[in-house]
Amino acid sequence: MGQQSKSLVGTIVKSLDILECFTDDSDEKGIQEISQIVGLPESTTHRIISTLEYRGILLQNPSNKKYRLGLIFLKASDKTKNMSIWKEKAKSYMLDLNEEFNETVNLAIRTEDKAVYIDTVVSTQVLRPTLAVGVKYPCHCTGIGKSLLMDFSEKELSKIINGPLEKLTPNTITDIKSLADDLRVSKERGFAIDNEEFHKGIVCIAAPIRGFGGRIIASLSISIPTVRVDEERLNKVKERIIEVTNNISKEINF
Repeated sequence: MGQQSKSLVGTIVKSLDILECFTDDSDEKGIQEISQIVGLPESTTHRIISTLEYRGILLQNPSNKKYRLGLIFLKASDKTKNMSIWKEKAKSYMLDLNEEFNETVNLAIRTEDKAVYIDTVVSTQVLRPTLAVGVKYPCHCTGIGKSLLMDFSEKELSKIINGPLEKLTPNTITDIKSLADDLRVSKERGFAIDNEEFHKGIVCIAAPIRGFGGRIIASLSISIPTVRVDEERLNKVKERIIEVTNNISKEINF
């Protein structure tokens, strides 16, 4: 095994040691405490934690600067007590929205520059979008993805998004500055919109779900074929998606 491979394996082992510090999905620890537990210098611990945070494996609580397990890690682990509770709550709201509008309702979390769908309630109408749970979709051109990026500045987006923004339809945003401008507007009004930017003929309205410290931990969206979109219906969807995501954010403890 080469020196580079040994270094890579060592970093992976250290990362796993750090993750093992957390007893469950509500446990929070600071860098100093973690470095003492795993026996690493604080600088090394900070570097690894920054990478894990970037990947969504750890989340930082802005109020106390401590860290806890993120949803990407919890999705694949057995430390999911709180996650299961808030997913059940989110699901009940998703079912209500689906019954109200008979449109497809989606729940997603972010990993780097992709949105990962973790639940969906499908419309019963013949014409409907097909979105698969577990699949990664680009954030820059989906309503649910843009909602997940809503808190990031242009500089932060440049670090998160790898490579050029792929143009999937004539409406797709293809540069970071325009995306940042779109996200600023989205944050001000409380929702993001994909106006046929991912698929022609599909409009998606999405709003973020916030956890501890006001951080965006997930997003909820309603996808509607343009043939069923009118101003009155669209305004109602916008009002309800904001109302629902605010309610979920108040109820969850994550």
